[in-house]
Amino acid sequence: MLNVASDLLYFVGLDTLKPGPLQDKRVRQALNYAIDADAMQRALLNGLGERIAVTLPRSAFGYDDTIKPYPYDPARAKQLLAEAGYPNGFKIPLITRQGRYLKDKEVTQAVAGYLARIGIEVELRYVEAGV
Repeated sequence: MLNVASDLLYFVGLDTLKPGPLQDKRVRQALNYAIDADAMQRALLNGLGERIAVTLPRSAFGYDDTIKPYPYDPARAKQLLAEAGYPNGFKIPLITRQGRYLKDKEVTQAVAGYLARIGIEVELRYVEAGV
């Protein structure tokens, strides 16, 4: 079987314009430390794909190999949340599509599970792909 690279990216976009926890850089960093993207890639995507640190495909002009992804470190995530004033976490909506991309629903559920481990309650909202 031949595997061919694509430019499809899985990422979580954060609305930092509305007042709330996401306006604090430490909270956004905590979200990154909380998610074990490598484990998700192995378990959900059969090890296919490549982890990158930015929302730009490796083949794109301007891609910077020197930027490294956050390591999985839930203890650091909890520490950052406490420093930001959210030691018990908070609740956040996560709006996503399902059924358009390979394992998109499962990836989103895994992200919600990892965030729950550091005290962030995720309210999953599924929308049609065109929304």
